[in-house]
Amino acid sequence: MQEPKAALALVEVTRQDITEVLDRSRDRGALTAAHATFRILRPLFAFGVGNGMHGIENSVCFMMKVRGKPGACRRYLSPAEIKDLWEALDHSGRMHWSTAASLKLLLLTGQRCEQVAEMPLDEIKGEWWCLPPERTKIAVPQRMYLVPMALEVLRLDEPRKWAFPQKKNPAKSIAYNTMTQAARRLSDGEDTTFDKKRWEHPPFTPRDLRRTVSTHMQELGIDDRIIDAVQHHVAKGVRDNYNQYRFDREKREAILLWEARLKDILASEYDAEGRAISGPLAEEEAIGLPT
Repeated sequence: MQEPKAALALVEVTRQDITEVLDRSRDRGALTAAHATFRILRPLFAFGVGNGMHGIENSVCFMMKVRGKPGACRRYLSPAEIKDLWEALDHSGRMHWSTAASLKLLLLTGQRCEQVAEMPLDEIKGEWWCLPPERTKIAVPQRMYLVPMALEVLRLDEPRKWAFPQKKNPAKSIAYNTMTQAARRLSDGEDTTFDKKRWEHPPFTPRDLRRTVSTHMQELGIDDRIIDAVQHHVAKGVRDNYNQYRFDREKREAILLWEARLKDILASEYDAEGRAISGPLAEEEAIGLPT
């Protein structure tokens, strides 16, 4: 995918320019944003044509459609997929360690992709990741407990400014699109492990990893309100406007439960259909516990 072009006059914009913009959104898992962008562009160019403005004589959006239907995303990774992904990140043939580690931290914490990618190490206070309001979507501080596996992924014994520095310029952090491109290469089979094993599951995006965390937390029986607190969703209702309790204790308990489940997932073996055939998850199935 090409880098975004410099600003163009409206009369200079081509159908290919529009397609590239929409495809970039779609490829990073933001299909709804692609449709929203097109809903703005189409009447914009139609207005220009109809009113003879900016030298626009024809709408480049005429007969165009966004590829893919908008709607709620439901993709999340199964236990077998999680294990294959973790092993791929451990043994990738071309992925830089910081990119692989960022995807692991995303799976361990369930936080937003941009917050993980651009994480400075000075946000870590002991066992807590403390995001200031300017780094959160809802402009409210967030505290996320870092489980031992997360602290190991972060390599805190290596002095640096950014948790996940760029390979070519360590003075800067990776960007969200770095994670997206890595996930796409892995999904498309462009990136293989050192033993040449390829990804044999449906494609995924970094956003799907965040959804994976919330889905498995639900399966563990964690209350939706606590999952929302973990993932820093907007609180709804008058009561929530006045209730400033941030559920630190409950978030810590929830993320520790998820870490324990992740360890069980990684310690299990799966057949070609993704069923656990040995290890902790297989033992749960044998005694009738949900997995």
